[in-house]
Amino acid sequence: MLFILGKFEESIRALHQAIKLEPEKSLFYQLLGNTLSEKGELSEAIKNYQIASQKKISYTHPHVVLKSQKEQHLSTPNFLIIGQVKCGTSSLYSYLTQHPQILPAIKKEIHFWNNNFNKGINWYLAHFPSIDSGQNLITGEATPNYLESQKVAESLFQEFPNIKLIVLLRNPVDRAISQYYMFVKKGKEKRSVEKAILSEIESITRKSNINSLNNFNISNYIKRSQYIEHLSQWMEIFPRNQFLIVKSEDLFVTPETTVDRVFQFLGVESYQLPKYPKVNPGKYPPIPESMRQTMNDYFRPFNQQLEEYLDRKFNWYC
Repeated sequence: MLFILGKFEESIRALHQAIKLEPEKSLFYQLLGNTLSEKGELSEAIKNYQIASQKKISYTHPHVVLKSQKEQHLSTPNFLIIGQVKCGTSSLYSYLTQHPQILPAIKKEIHFWNNNFNKGINWYLAHFPSIDSGQNLITGEATPNYLESQKVAESLFQEFPNIKLIVLLRNPVDRAISQYYMFVKKGKEKRSVEKAILSEIESITRKSNINSLNNFNISNYIKRSQYIEHLSQWMEIFPRNQFLIVKSEDLFVTPETTVDRVFQFLGVESYQLPKYPKVNPGKYPPIPESMRQTMNDYFRPFNQQLEEYLDRKFNWYC
């Protein structure tokens, strides 16, 4: 325990020194907030997150003057990108937060509703800029893992029942493969692509009770692509008019028109970015055609259910 406390103090001293050298760099205040959070000093962490937010907005949106934020009256998010993993959430969040009226959180993925709920709502809200009600500005975050949890939806609805929700859905085969190679790159996956993907399909097919969302494992390449299961649970809690479902392929191919549709949904003015580069693009070899066919066959009924549920064609299983 003393060793851990010592490490905390060492990190805190180093970050204070870094702040002295570069007082305008928001990342140092954010990292200090993270360290203080781990140490359990949440009030001090919140103060540093607020400073980090002020510094970040002065850099990303220099035309904006934020109000002085107090812990007793923190600003709330207007929207969340709740999913899905490897569907273009990083790109979309980058595009959105370049809009003059959309201010970023101090980081894209806060993971409050699924991993940090015990830190309290003020800890979460401190990650967002302090927007005055008359400024005609909005803010939000993007944690794609939120979509997988009904508990997240229930907790979120209790706090922010009117929040706008954005969901990106990609061809489930491409999404699953992209996630596999992301895990390989991170060192989390050692199996071949065939073994990892096809064994999960076999396991799900063999054990019907694994369909429960409570049985997620570390990979979930297949389960995360069964969109109907996750989305229907969220739509049982939030009204449908608070969702915007974005087809990832539309974002990849026609980002200008797709992002403008998101701007309209969020109620901000149309805005054209100078360019729309992909954020964190994955590069990997194609899978065998037989494997793609097996995956297409597996996902077909889930895709059909999704199309019927949303009354919308995605044409992924052709």
